[in-house]
Amino acid sequence: MAHGKEDEHLEQDADIDRRNRHLAQTAQTDAELESMVPPTSSTRGRLIGAALGLLALVVVLVLLA
Repeated sequence: MAHGKEDEHLEQDADIDRRNRHLAQTAQTDAELESMVPPTSSTRGRLIGAALGLLALVVVLVLLA
């Protein structure tokens, strides 16, 4: 029976750790975690996406002309 309570406490601690990690990532205060879980979007990625979109638009306009 003592093992059941101990397992329950370990499970609660793991759940708290998961929630804290999620909050830290959402708040972007997780500098040490970013090396393990990189951010999903970056300014460089957005710039590359915008450049590719602009290039596609120019190609379409040239082909239509």
